[in-house]
Amino acid sequence: MQKDLAAMSDKEIEEARRVIAEIVNIIANRRSRRRFPDNSGREVDFRRTWRRNALMGRDGVELARRRKRIKKTKLMVLCDVSGSMDCYSRFLIQFIYAIKREIPDVEVGVFSTRMTVISRMLKTKSVEESLREVSDQVHDWAGGTDIGSCIREFNDVFARDMLRSKTVMIIVSDGWDRGDTGLMRQEMERLRRRVHKLMWLNPLLGSPGYQPLCLGMKTALPYLNYFMPAHNLESLVELAKTLRSVWR
Repeated sequence: MQKDLAAMSDKEIEEARRVIAEIVNIIANRRSRRRFPDNSGREVDFRRTWRRNALMGRDGVELARRRKRIKKTKLMVLCDVSGSMDCYSRFLIQFIYAIKREIPDVEVGVFSTRMTVISRMLKTKSVEESLREVSDQVHDWAGGTDIGSCIREFNDVFARDMLRSKTVMIIVSDGWDRGDTGLMRQEMERLRRRVHKLMWLNPLLGSPGYQPLCLGMKTALPYLNYFMPAHNLESLVELAKTLRSVWR
C-alpha cells in the first residue's frame, strides 16, 4: 500500500489492480440524500407508514422502510503524460480506466503540450488495449509540458460540453511547467469558476520534504480546493475518502 507506484514490479501492479477495483467501488457507490422504498432498509419511512396504517386503527402497525439511493459521481480527470510524469502516468491511467468502467459519467483527458480527450478510447475491452490506443494517438506522450496552454485548450474547446456546475475536476500532474505562468494563472481561474471542486493530485507530494516550489505548482495552488499526493495505493485510498466527503 505504501510502495511508490514508480517502483512497482509487473506482479505488484497486477496485485494493485485488484486493490484499485475496491477503491473505485467506494467512489462509485456513494449514497445520495434521496431515499427510496426498501423493505430491508434500516430507516423507518414515517410518511409511508402513516399512510399505510391510517385505516388500521389500533389493531396493528406495519412499518414502511427506506434507504438512501446509490448516486453516481460526475468526474472530469486531466492527467499529465509529459516526460517527468511517465513513471506514474501509465499506472494512474489504469486507475482512471477502472473509474471509467464503473462510473460512465466520467470524462478523461491527457496533456503534455496539447490536450487530448481520451474518454472514447477507455471504452475498449481491456486496459492494455486502451493504453496502446492512447499511446498511439497521443503524439506528445512523454514530451514537454505546457500546462497553461493545455488548460486554455480545454477551457476553449471541451469545457462547455463536459463540465457541469457540480462537476469535480481532478488534475494529475507534478506541476513542472515550461509555459507562461501568466497564462496558466488566467486559465486556472477560468477553470475554477466552472467546476464544483478543483483537486490536484501530485505524485511528488508524497516525497519526504517536498515543497511546491516549481512555478507551475505555485501558480495553481491558490485555485485548488484540494492538493493531495498520488504516489502509492494508500494515497488513492485517501482520494476515495476525500471524494466521498466532497459529494455528501
